[in-house]
Amino acid sequence: KLLKEHHLLEDTDVVIFDVLYAQQYAQWVREELTARANVAGSQATETARFILPILASKLAAEGVSPPGNPSPYGFATTCANPN
Repeated sequence: KLLKEHHLLEDTDVVIFDVLYAQQYAQWVREELTARANVAGSQATETARFILPILASKLAAEGVSPPGNPSPYGFATTCANPN
């Protein structure tokens, strides 16, 4: 989920925004985010590709399974298995 609120840094071409997602999807989702801008008749497009990160603190907790383990998408090796 992208927040509709964004922050344009003054005197720069940089916009800062947050990508919000549930912790269990970290490391399981590859994302493609594209930004488009039209300024004075010129167009620009930039695409970033990334895997949703997981906090290191979630991986370091001993005896606690990190979010997304097991996969939120199931663990079956065939489509015939509903798990």
